[in-house]
Amino acid sequence: MAQDQSQQFGVRWSYKEFESIPVDPKTIEVKTKQISEVTEKARVLDQLHRFGEKALETADSVQLDGGELVKKVGLSLSDGDSVVTEIEFGKLTPKQIESTYKEQSIAAIDIGCKIKKIDSLDKIKVFFVTDSNYLHEERDEEGLSDLNTYFDLDVSNLFGRMISAMKLGQNDYAISSIALNDTDINDTVFSEIYSLRPSLVMTLGAKATDSFLKRSERLKDIHGKFFDLKLLAKDEKPLDLKLMPLFSPKLLQTAPNMKKTAWSDMQAAMKFLES
Repeated sequence: MAQDQSQQFGVRWSYKEFESIPVDPKTIEVKTKQISEVTEKARVLDQLHRFGEKALETADSVQLDGGELVKKVGLSLSDGDSVVTEIEFGKLTPKQIESTYKEQSIAAIDIGCKIKKIDSLDKIKVFFVTDSNYLHEERDEEGLSDLNTYFDLDVSNLFGRMISAMKLGQNDYAISSIALNDTDINDTVFSEIYSLRPSLVMTLGAKATDSFLKRSERLKDIHGKFFDLKLLAKDEKPLDLKLMPLFSPKLLQTAPNMKKTAWSDMQAAMKFLES
C-alpha cells in the first residue's frame, strides 16, 4: 500500500507532476543563435579594442586586413578638451597681490616668497592651485615650508615628496588657494599666474578644477588630462596656458591606493614639461 506523500517526505505538503508544455525547437534554436552571436560580437570588439590600445601606444596607425586602426586626433594633449576655456579677471599689481594676501592672514614669509617670484620675472614650471583654506597665520617653527600654509604637516610632507619626485626645485613652482565664489581671491590667483607665466597649471582636487574649467566635472574622468586655458586681463595680452587636474594630496593621504594613479598623472606632466 502506497504511503501518503506528506508522510513520505516528512512535511505537510505534496506535489503533482504536470505535463510539459510543448515548445517549438526552432524557436529555441533561433534565440540561442542570437544570444551566441551577440556574445561573440562583444568578445571580438573587446579583443579589438585591447589590441588597438596596445598597438597604438608606439604608432599613429596600424594596418589590418581590410582596414586600418588610427590614433584619435583633434583633441588637446592626452585626449583632454579641445575647447579653450577663457577666464576674464581683473589683473592686480604685485603690491595689490601682497595687500590681498595680507588681508587673508597668510604668513609674511609666504607673501614675501610669492612677491619675490613675481618680481624676478622668471617663468616658473608649475603653478599648483588648491582649494584648501589657509591653516597658518604665522610659521615660526623651523623646517616648515610654504606648503604648510595650505595643508597640515602630514599632507604637506606628502605633497613635498610629490613635488620632489617631479624634479621641481623651490623656484620651479608656486602654489595658491582659490575659492569658487570669491572674486577678489580668484583675481589675485589669476594675477599671480599671469605674472609668473607657468608652463603648466595643476589644479589639486575637484573644486579647484571647477574654478578654472567653469563647469562641474567628475575628477575621476578628467584627472591627468590636459586642457587649454586663456587668461584675459583688461588692456593686457591674452595668456594661453595648459591645465592638468590632479588628485588633491589630502585625498592621497587618506586613500593611499590612489597614489599609483596620481604618479602616472605626474609622469605625464613631467613629460610635458620636458617637451
